[in-house]
Amino acid sequence: MVEGAYSVDNGRTVFSNFSDQRLYITRREGQPQALTHQGDQRYADMIFDDVRERLICVREDHTEADSEPTNGPTNGPTNAANKQDCCD
Repeated sequence: MVEGAYSVDNGRTVFSNFSDQRLYITRREGQPQALTHQGDQRYADMIFDDVRERLICVREDHTEADSEPTNGPTNGPTNAANKQDCCD
């Protein structure tokens, strides 16, 4: 079940899973595959950039415990095999 932000395009769905805040992608009837690592980051407003084969989104970074979260644009490949690079 999708409980966070999501985007659908050309048989793909990318979504932010509420329970772990990671980004996942599914293709048609496939199983969700993680695009991001676990961490203190949240994602929203995702769009697909097919020309560059990437995902563009807004990341809210909660990694600094003693400060307010920072927000900014980020992007990364939509290939789950490259998740170490997605939205870092």
